[in-house]
Amino acid sequence: MISVGQLTLLSGGALVLTAALFLWRTFALPAACRRYGFAMVVACGGMSVTYFVTLLFPSLETTISDLIRFLSYTVIWAAMIPILGAVAGAGRRLTALLLGIVMFRVWVTYAAGFVDGALGTILTLSPFVALFAGIYLLYVSFERTSASTSGERRLLFSKLRNLVVLAWIALVINGLISAMALVDDLVSLVTLVYVEVVLLVGFGAILLRSVDALEETAAASTILPSRDADAEFDPESETNLAD
Repeated sequence: MISVGQLTLLSGGALVLTAALFLWRTFALPAACRRYGFAMVVACGGMSVTYFVTLLFPSLETTISDLIRFLSYTVIWAAMIPILGAVAGAGRRLTALLLGIVMFRVWVTYAAGFVDGALGTILTLSPFVALFAGIYLLYVSFERTSASTSGERRLLFSKLRNLVVLAWIALVINGLISAMALVDDLVSLVTLVYVEVVLLVGFGAILLRSVDALEETAAASTILPSRDADAEFDPESETNLAD
C-alpha cells in the first residue's frame, strides 16, 4: 500500500508538473487572456507548497500542517473565485461577496478545531451555512449575470461552477467522515488529495481550453484586469457590480 510520504510526493510533483503545463499553455493564449492562466499557475503552486512542506517536515504538529494547508486554500480561492466572477460577468462586488464567504468558511473551519463549548458548536456549524450561501450565489446570482453573456462564456461558467461545488461538497463529506472516525487517516488523506488535485487540474484544463470564452471575458470583464485593460477602463462604465 502507498505510504503517506509517497502520496505526498506524488501529489506535490503532479501539481508542480501541472503548474508548469499551465504556464506553457498560458503563453500560447492571446495576451489579454494570460492573466487567467497565471492565476491557475499560482493556485497549483500554492497547493503544492502544502505537500512539499509536509514531506520535508513530517514531524510538524497537526495544527501547523493544517495552518499551511488552509493558507494554501486561501491562495487557491483567491485565484479561482475572481475567474468565476469574470467568466460569469458577475462584477466586482458580487465576486468579492462570494470570495468573502469562501474565505470565511475556510478560516472558520480551521478555527473551529481550537474552540469548545457553545462557541465551538457555532463555529462548527457556520461553514455549512457559508457553503449553502456560496452555492446559492453561484446557482442564482452568478447564473443570472451569466445569462447576459455569450453562449461560450455561459458554458464555461457552468462547467467551472459545477466542478467547484462538487469539490466543496466532497471536502465537507470527507471532513465529516474523518471527524467521525469512519475511515482511517490514510483513506481520509487519499480522498482529500484526490479532490484537491482533481479540482485544480480540472479547473485549469477546462479554463485554458476555452480560448473563445476567455477572449470574450478579457474584453468585457474588469476583474483581474490586464495593464492594458486598466489603462482603458472607465470606472463610470462598470456594470453588474451587484445583483
